[in-house]
Amino acid sequence: MDTSLLKERALTENVSSRGIRVATEHEWKPGDPVLLISMQDGLCCQARVVYCKPLEKGYLMVSEARDPLGLRFGVGLELFTRVERWANPP
Repeated sequence: MDTSLLKERALTENVSSRGIRVATEHEWKPGDPVLLISMQDGLCCQARVVYCKPLEKGYLMVSEARDPLGLRFGVGLELFTRVERWANPP
């Protein structure tokens, strides 16, 4: 899949000193560039995909019928800005 123009909503799972992990519907390739935009406060951040792994069935503890995002992959991202800014926006 060409992800160069792909837009999707993702769920932030974890923010660490090295980056962020999100749950997504689509599979991403390591090295893919990503522009993250926080829906909550509009904060933008460039990143790159470090890894993409399938999520285990029942990962979010909701049925697929109730999961509006259809999350299927855990994606590790390296942020190109300070992580603290993403975890604690101004």
